[in-house]
Amino acid sequence: QQIHSQLNLQKQNNIEKNTDQSLNKEFSKENSTYFITVEKDVSSLEIIANADDETSSVCIYGNEEIADGTSKILISVTAENGNVRNYRIYVTKNS
Repeated sequence: QQIHSQLNLQKQNNIEKNTDQSLNKEFSKENSTYFITVEKDVSSLEIIANADDETSSVCIYGNEEIADGTSKILISVTAENGNVRNYRIYVTKNS
């Protein structure tokens, strides 16, 4: 069974207000790796991830207290049959 997933991603600056920075490319379920550069004061991203199939589960790891330098956020989509598809967002903080 193929996993169909769609991710809607937004960045939120937890210290001030929302900004308009975005991923290096538009989301496509065929692409598993994305990059974003954020300001130094950003501590996490607001990630809205919804699987196309409501029986699939979505888990997000590494989005708490994003460290200076480059960090990885993993979005894992698990289908009802146990198949897993992972998406990675590499976050780089401006110095």
